Amino acid sequence: MEDEELDPKLRSELDRFTQEVKVGVYDGALTDLLGAIQFRIAGGATAFRWRIRWDDLEVTEDNITLGELEDIEKELRVSWASVHPVKSAQQCSTLLRAAMKHRTELTDDEVTEAVGKLTASDALDAIDQYEVRRPPLEAETPTTT
Repeated sequence: MEDEELDPKLRSELDRFTQEVKVGVYDGALTDLLGAIQFRIAGGATAFRWRIRWDDLEVTEDNITLGELEDIEKELRVSWASVHPVKSAQQCSTLLRAAMKHRTELTDDEVTEAVGKLTASDALDAIDQYEVRRPPLEAETPTTT
């Protein structure tokens, strides 16, 4: 869920709760929290997708193109469905190179050089996840006449 969809009061409560989790207030109950999140995901109500924001580039699971995915599959020799930028440095750099190749005017050498200079810390800072809310399953059921 994008932040702008949240009621300001709920946003404030969520920020407080998130900070409490980070400082350990709920240590000992984290498996309960993770279980609740996994329940929502398994039930199909929500999903998480990766996103890379680096310089002027934003690559997500939702905007990556088939051309970019073909390049990624050729280099990694795995299905694009299993690629995630935090699985390995190779997957992260391959994702970035493919997106830059297709989305910028840089040469292949310039792309390789730029990605090669990216530190692990900067790469991790550039990667996050976002939530995609799904409609209830009943809404997806086709009707027949």
